[in-house]
Amino acid sequence: MAERGKRVVGELGAWAGAVAGAALAGVLLAFSLWGALGAGADRSAAAGTRLDRPTPGTATAPAAPAATDPGVTPAADPAATPVPAATEPATADPAGAEPVTSAIGYQPGVGDCVAVLPSGGGAGATVGTVDCTATHLFEVVGLVDVTEQFPTRPTELEWTALLTMRCPDQLRAYIGPSYDPHGRFVLRVSAPTEAEWAAGDRTGECLVSVGSDSAGRPIPYEGAVRGAEQAAQLRLGDCVDLGPIEGLPASVVGCDQPHQLEVLSALDLDGVFEHYPSTEQWDAAAARCLPAVVERFGAEPTAVSGNPLVPVVVPIPIESWLVGRRATACAVGELDPAGALVARLAPLDR
Repeated sequence: MAERGKRVVGELGAWAGAVAGAALAGVLLAFSLWGALGAGADRSAAAGTRLDRPTPGTATAPAAPAATDPGVTPAADPAATPVPAATEPATADPAGAEPVTSAIGYQPGVGDCVAVLPSGGGAGATVGTVDCTATHLFEVVGLVDVTEQFPTRPTELEWTALLTMRCPDQLRAYIGPSYDPHGRFVLRVSAPTEAEWAAGDRTGECLVSVGSDSAGRPIPYEGAVRGAEQAAQLRLGDCVDLGPIEGLPASVVGCDQPHQLEVLSALDLDGVFEHYPSTEQWDAAAARCLPAVVERFGAEPTAVSGNPLVPVVVPIPIESWLVGRRATACAVGELDPAGALVARLAPLDR
C-alpha cells in the first residue's frame, strides 16, 4: 500500500503511466448486462425487427454526429474548456417501478446502439436497438462467439477472461487509431446468462459507454463513438481521486467521496513540450496553474483547515498523448503538515 501525495507531481506521474500495458484496465463486467439494467432482465426482444447480426469486426457503423454527454456542448473539448459541473442527467431507474421485460432473445449487432425503451400500454420497459443519434446507453463494438470453443457454458471466470482478452482489441479496431484508452469512453462486456445459453445464445458483447453515474448506472449519451471527441471529460469543480495504491488509475468521483484534487481551469499544452513530459516537466508545468489557484483562493491560498493549497497539472497519460491529446486541466490540492495531499470529503470551499 503506497502512501499517496508525498510528492504531488510524482504521484500524478504514476497516474499517467498507471495502465500502460494493462489491456484489462477500465473493463466493466456485467453478467448479463441487460439483466443489470433491470430486475430479471435478460436480452429482451425489444426493438422490433433488428438487423441481421454481422460477423464481428466487419460491420461499418452508419455516420452519426459525434457522441455527446447531456449538458456538454458538442463542439467544445470538455478538457480544454471546463464548464461548471452539472448535475448528473436524470434517468429512469430500470430497476424501479417499471421493470425491464425479461423475454430472452435480443442480440444486438456490431454498430448497434442500445437503450432501455418504454413499452407500449404502460407494460414496463425493454432493452432494444435505437438509432445512434438518439439517446442510448451503449454502442456495440464487437461480438465474441464461443460456439466452437465451448460445448458447455463457460464459467463466469472463463467469460471474464475471454471477454477482457478479446474486447479491448475489438474496441481499438472499431474506433481506429484515434482511440484513447484513457478517454471518455469506457469498455463494458456482457455475457449470456445460463437461461440465455440454454436458449441457444453463444455470443458475448463488447460495448462502450461514457461511464457511470454515482449509483453505478451507465450515463445516457447521443451520437456514435467513431469520430467522437476522445478526451476525458474534466470539468470545473470535478473532484479527482488518486486512489490508495500507486500505479492504479485515478478517477473523477463525487465530491462527497474521498478525493485529493479539484479541477479549476483548462490547460492546453499544445506546443509546450516537444516530447512526452518528464516528471520534472510536469512539476514545472504546475506553475501555469498558480494563477487559477490565486484567483479562486487568494494570494496565500489556504484551505478552510488552514493547510496550504498547491496547483497541480492533471497529467495526460502517455497513451493519450501518443494519439494527439494535449488538452488537460489545472487542479488544486490541499497539503497536510507532512506534505501529503489530503483526502477530502467535500469541495475546498467547505
